[in-house]
Amino acid sequence: ASGTSSDCSAPHSSARVSAAAAELSSWYGLGDASAATTAEELDDDSERGDAVFTDGLAPLVETLLEDVEVSLRASVSGIGYDEEGASVRLATGESFSADRVLVTVPIGVLKTDAIVFDPPLPFAHRTAIAAIGSGVVESLWLRFDESFWDADVDAVSAVRWSLVGSEAGITEWVNLQPVTGEAVLIGLVGADQALSLQSLSDEELLTVAVTALEPFAVVPD
Repeated sequence: ASGTSSDCSAPHSSARVSAAAAELSSWYGLGDASAATTAEELDDDSERGDAVFTDGLAPLVETLLEDVEVSLRASVSGIGYDEEGASVRLATGESFSADRVLVTVPIGVLKTDAIVFDPPLPFAHRTAIAAIGSGVVESLWLRFDESFWDADVDAVSAVRWSLVGSEAGITEWVNLQPVTGEAVLIGLVGADQALSLQSLSDEELLTVAVTALEPFAVVPD
């Protein structure tokens, strides 16, 4: 999603750091999102366009998989590699060879050594795997009968809202109305705040969401 943000504080250096920290937490689920040095170094991607798939990801996946052989229920147990190429061993006992192997598994899989590499990965790689944590990100989808916010009739893409300096439980929102034609909002929250919201009931979560959205409500004249 791309678009504008709504700040609750004056645009100065600390506000920009707060906004970056909120992005680290809400979009990437980093627990140490308050680290100013990390936030300051975060690339500002507000000028780059993003895409929202309103019809699901199936068409994209189907296009990418054209002329590609896919093996389902084929867990990889080991990968051997050398200058000659690579071999992949499956949990079923089967194996196959290839010139190259691209490994795209979650960091948690690498941490548990579910895949045995032969030879072992370089020390630098193993050190990085041990040091990298896994974040938590939750998304809350809300659909309303009609929008209570100022609908930007000129918007052609999803609009992102950010609450800077706010104590609201959810400070990052994506307005999908411009691309769906419906009053749909997505709340994004990460790190410790996401964990705290997981324990709430639906009613409690809705209360948190409505409270967080109050700054965006249009006050009648």
